[in-house]
Amino acid sequence: HEKASKLLEALESHASQRAEYYFLLGLNTKALGHDAAAENAFRQALERIPSSPEVYATLGPMFIQLGLYAEAITVFERAHELNPDSYEAAYYLVVAYQGAGQPEKARAIAQSALKRWERADLHHLLGEVNEQLGSYVEAVNHFQRAVELEPSERNVFDLGYEFLVHWSWDAAFAVFQKGLELHPKSEWLWLGSATAYYAQGDYTRAIEAFLEATAAAPDNVIAYRLLVATYPLAGGDSEAVQRRLRQFQKEHPDNPWANYCYALALWQIPDRRPSQAELTEATRLLQRAVALAPDMPEAHYQLGVLLSEQGQWPEAVHNLEAAIRSKADYVEAHYRLALAYQRIGNSEQARAMLAQYRKLKNEMDSALDRRASQTTKFIYSLKR
Repeated sequence: HEKASKLLEALESHASQRAEYYFLLGLNTKALGHDAAAENAFRQALERIPSSPEVYATLGPMFIQLGLYAEAITVFERAHELNPDSYEAAYYLVVAYQGAGQPEKARAIAQSALKRWERADLHHLLGEVNEQLGSYVEAVNHFQRAVELEPSERNVFDLGYEFLVHWSWDAAFAVFQKGLELHPKSEWLWLGSATAYYAQGDYTRAIEAFLEATAAAPDNVIAYRLLVATYPLAGGDSEAVQRRLRQFQKEHPDNPWANYCYALALWQIPDRRPSQAELTEATRLLQRAVALAPDMPEAHYQLGVLLSEQGQWPEAVHNLEAAIRSKADYVEAHYRLALAYQRIGNSEQARAMLAQYRKLKNEMDSALDRRASQTTKFIYSLKR
């Protein structure tokens, strides 16, 4: 942004009558934190607002990327008024209303625009707006129409994701499978398919789909995290999972999630007990993960559990306390810490921690059963 400021200063004498110049100046100044100067630039831009649709197509993503939805509303309301034949002005006005928390206005503009331009991206956007308004059926209809008009990876994934969010597992699975026929190397469609398998309790096929996702995108951390979360539930050969996670850790030794995932693959083996060598290596990898990411509650928790199982109670307490400091509502960590406190003779702390655990557990159970809760975590981790 500092470099952009210097370029804009150099352009001033040549472009001071052009709206595009003031839009860029306002966006860049806003990004630098100079709100008053940005407002002045936007005001001057509105006085010179252009009629070229190409300008709106360029400016719209800039406003959205910076999260300037209120400013975008001002700009694109004016642009839409002056240029009712501009699809770009209408589209980004819908995006601005949606981002600013005004979905009713967004839906009204989008519905009006669809009468003139039936485009996949507008149907997709209207699907998002209807989801925001709680109109699930309408949202699905528009996501479906977007896929019919343009079966891109994103459109297919978002249709399937809409079914996942509302626990329509069979419908979601059908969408992802159809999408994989068109986009066989899409890690997101493989992830969606794996999540649908998981939700239906087919953990072996879920593992296979997660492995396909990691093959399609070897650096996608989400795929590895979901893979290792499913791994202890699936029977059969564990070597394929260990091999994949070993490679991930080898290629990314300084990534805390790579160390974490491989550690769990060595320790939480579904079809046999881990060897002492595997437990030792898992401990080392989890220690490496917490050293790389001291505020990573999952790594502290798993390290605390592993140390507990090895009878290293003071070290276990230290890591379980760290997990709760990083994530105050970590239900499982409260339970494990209560047990660890009891083991080191802190009975009063153990009772207090157990009371906290029961309170958090009751709150969680009142909303979802255990598998449904984990499935929900899987689904929301896929949100793009």
